Amino acid sequence: MRLIMDSVKQRQDVNLYSQELYARGYIFRSDKAPEAPSHWKNASFGGFYLAYDPRLNAVRVKRNGCDLLALGVMFDSRFPDEGCDVFLERVAAELEKSHDAMHELLDHSSGRYILAYTDPLGKSFIVSDATGMKSVFYYDAHPRMIVSHPYLILDNSSAGMRDKIAVKFGYPGLRGPVNNSFMLTPNACLDFETFTSRRVWPRDVVQQRSVNDAAKIIQKNMANTIKFAKNNYQVLVSVTAGLDSRLTLSFLKNAKDVQYFTYYRSDKLDTDSHDLKFAKSIADDMDLDVTVLRLSEPPTTPNSFRSILDRNTFIEHQKRLSWVYYHRYSNKHNLMHLRSNISEVGREFWSYKNFDVSSGWDLARLYLRGDKEYRADYVFRVIEAFEEFDSISGLTSCKDLVDVKSLFYWEFRMASWHAQLVAESDPAFDTLSIFNCRATLEAMLSVPRPKRKSSAILRYVISENWPALAEYDVNGKPFWPNPA
Repeated sequence: MRLIMDSVKQRQDVNLYSQELYARGYIFRSDKAPEAPSHWKNASFGGFYLAYDPRLNAVRVKRNGCDLLALGVMFDSRFPDEGCDVFLERVAAELEKSHDAMHELLDHSSGRYILAYTDPLGKSFIVSDATGMKSVFYYDAHPRMIVSHPYLILDNSSAGMRDKIAVKFGYPGLRGPVNNSFMLTPNACLDFETFTSRRVWPRDVVQQRSVNDAAKIIQKNMANTIKFAKNNYQVLVSVTAGLDSRLTLSFLKNAKDVQYFTYYRSDKLDTDSHDLKFAKSIADDMDLDVTVLRLSEPPTTPNSFRSILDRNTFIEHQKRLSWVYYHRYSNKHNLMHLRSNISEVGREFWSYKNFDVSSGWDLARLYLRGDKEYRADYVFRVIEAFEEFDSISGLTSCKDLVDVKSLFYWEFRMASWHAQLVAESDPAFDTLSIFNCRATLEAMLSVPRPKRKSSAILRYVISENWPALAEYDVNGKPFWPNPA
């Protein structure tokens, strides 16, 4: 494997897309300056050497013994007109009081970022955004590393690859594709010295709210995210016939200073025919320009670009789409894609799996159930991985504080599958989600289970924001479900 990786490394200079290797990435390395793309910036933090893609916004604040470094897009969902530096000053002030005070303030953070911080005692930690859209993987061997892309570890060590295993929405458990590498889950911080993680949320029982009260919190946070995006970027919005993208669209209200698109593969695939129909209807009825990206049409994906993507991500999603994005949008300045994933955290995604979750074995059942018969040796490996996941993350210990099935969807599927999906488009543009805020997700989880299952909050906010959008079917089904 090392020979193969080295040969790829030697070919970077002749690859037309070499600047996109580990796009929008970073690496902390314990012993010396990391091997990283030559155009990356260099710094240091917490006793580690650091390199990062200059496309990542870097903001650093030092205050009374506290040292904070944010890489990526980070803002307070309550104050969309403020810059990251102003927010970090408040975060530093809270860290002076306590770690819990700081993380309580970070509940309101939104964006896509990692935050490294040193407390007044000189101890350093790292934490991700609410759902780990900006991935954090750590290599617990020599040299110790914290990276955005697991294959960066191969470039900086003699590590080998883990044995191949069928991957369903992410490697089972916390394990990355490289030996001794692990994913830091959302709602946890990693200690730079011990390489152990500590849970930072939930800190108490998630209090139940009415749909109306929860919707007010969500509506304000999401509206502020839209405002932040429009204030700072040229906004690109994906239009589909689904409910969550409809919610994003509802905050824009016919905005003409936004670019809209939908992609189309085939009427036979997923909801593509519904997406195309909805996009055409919206374009006609609302006088919007909606671009249809047809994935079956040329130009073909160059092998050299594909080789970069194979290093940037380890889960196959739609690499053809990544090339279409890059071909069409990479020359656009300051573009930000507003995605509409993540909502399933608060929508009872696994409600049909009718069993209690109280152990890593139960988490493995969630991961495996419903697809096919599995070989016994594979099942045992998955169980072992999720028992490790539960031991490190403490997820099932939260069962009296929050719905653990929803928390598992949040901390496993979003941090593994969704983060890799977003990384595929990083060569073309950065990405935000209006759902990616812990205060927003907590509000979604605070309503009674039947209301979560029916997506009552989303439907309520859409109809409040832009009532006309409730007149269109959601993936071929009526917007308002039959009460029966």
